[in-house]
Amino acid sequence: MKKRFTEEEILEFLKEFEGGVPVSKLYKQHGFSECSIYTWREKISDVEIPESRRRSDSKKANKQLRKRRKEDTSDRDALFRGVKLRC
Repeated sequence: MKKRFTEEEILEFLKEFEGGVPVSKLYKQHGFSECSIYTWREKISDVEIPESRRRSDSKKANKQLRKRRKEDTSDRDALFRGVKLRC
């Protein structure tokens, strides 16, 4: 059973629910608990898919920036390992 769903998946479940699909059919079909749909509806019903995508895009961009910074730091450290600084 899948324990975590992306915001986009949750939004799709909520759209189906609002479209008239019974909760019992949704939770059996997708594998979440019956009360989850109501919890999700309270938490993210006002969030739209474009905002959700924008959040995930910013997370990916932050991850890439952290990776570049780590690489730059390791390159800089490698350059200065053999250099003695005079103060």
